[in-house]
Amino acid sequence: IRLSSVGILDVLTYEQGHTDQASLMAQYQQEDLSALGRLILCLACNSLMAVQNLQGAMEVLQTHYTGDLKNIVAYLLSSQMGRSINNVMPMIGARFFSQIDALNSQLDLAEVELMKELQNGRLFRLLCKLGVVNERPE
Repeated sequence: IRLSSVGILDVLTYEQGHTDQASLMAQYQQEDLSALGRLILCLACNSLMAVQNLQGAMEVLQTHYTGDLKNIVAYLLSSQMGRSINNVMPMIGARFFSQIDALNSQLDLAEVELMKELQNGRLFRLLCKLGVVNERPE
């Protein structure tokens, strides 16, 4: 997923009158975590209306996905203060390692195939040059 123009809303709605920027930042971070939970829920249920029926959507998560995903979404959608992305990362950390390992394996496979094609190209050029030299009139 590629995200762009992420900070535009902050620039457009900047409020100079507020001196307590730290509390505003904490509030915005809590809203972002809730929005992330809603996004994951909508993607998992394949429906934008999943956030309208949280109980049903959580049941779909429980039946079709692992308990870890359900726990992450429940944590992100909870209204407790003090939520942090630092608490979410240990919940998904083990899955990151397996994904990174799979990605590295695919990269190694692609590199091997590319090296084969490179060698085939070199051999083809060499054969063409030898063919030209061999067919040259004397």
